Amino acid sequence: MSPADSGTVLPSATLWAHGLGACALVTPTSSSAAYPLSGPVFPLLDALFQWVLRLGHDVPFPAHLGARHCAQAYNGAFTWATKGPLAVKELDLGFVTWPVLALGALSLLRTSNRARTRDEWWLLLALAVSPGALFAFMDYYHPEDLLALGLALACAAALRREHFVVGGTLGALAFASQQNVVLILMVCTVLLPHGRAWWRVGLGGTLTLVALVVPLTLWSGTHVFRDTLIGTGLTDAPAYGTWMAQLGLSGVPALWISRFGPLLTSLGLVVWLYRRRPLSLLGLIASFEVVFSLRLVFEENIWGYYEREHSCAGR
Repeated sequence: MSPADSGTVLPSATLWAHGLGACALVTPTSSSAAYPLSGPVFPLLDALFQWVLRLGHDVPFPAHLGARHCAQAYNGAFTWATKGPLAVKELDLGFVTWPVLALGALSLLRTSNRARTRDEWWLLLALAVSPGALFAFMDYYHPEDLLALGLALACAAALRREHFVVGGTLGALAFASQQNVVLILMVCTVLLPHGRAWWRVGLGGTLTLVALVVPLTLWSGTHVFRDTLIGTGLTDAPAYGTWMAQLGLSGVPALWISRFGPLLTSLGLVVWLYRRRPLSLLGLIASFEVVFSLRLVFEENIWGYYEREHSCAGR
């Protein structure tokens, strides 16, 4: 279990679990550039499990972290959660996202003629040993990616069943977990057969985001808008090992190319798919593969765990 990148989720989860919500989304200037916070869904889920299981309640929690306008809250909570005797237990909570991924994949498979066959067991086995799923814990700590992918697959399954409000709800939760699933959600719009479906999806998604963001805003401040809409997606970093680095592109230009390049090219794919509806399950999954591949094509840096969604979606 690797603690690398756990700073995007664990400090917020720990502070929420111990009632310091006002400090949960506050990061020092020196840390926010290196560890921007992820979307709030997984940290909230992690905080809930910490509270229910009472993790850390037998170890003195540094209550002074709320002092001086939360100046030391982020670093203090991160150290307490990852360096002490609770470190393994805290990180192990990330495994709760694998059942979400499995259920999302199963729900999508059950919209096909392979439902309730041994293919379901093969799917679970493939997900259990998939490098994409394993890297979420062994390479870098990114359980929020598995959570987002599982919710996005469940969203696609709901839309295929024409449960549009449910699909909108699941899509909003997926986006608020990890924003790069917007590429999958763009493809999922091909599954909407008429204008009423768009309204229902929009209603489900809007109500979900309001129910999530408004209470968090009252508890933890307006930073929740940044984390919900952007998350870790606008981290500026030097480009290397990619075509942008070879062309001398770096900094802000490389960042914007890496973010808007996949969106624009995926939009072109969606327009092409609209002309070829209805879309089969195989075509839908293949489209997921394509849009995640486009994300890799336009990335300013290529890390091993960037292939996680690509690998899991391929399963």
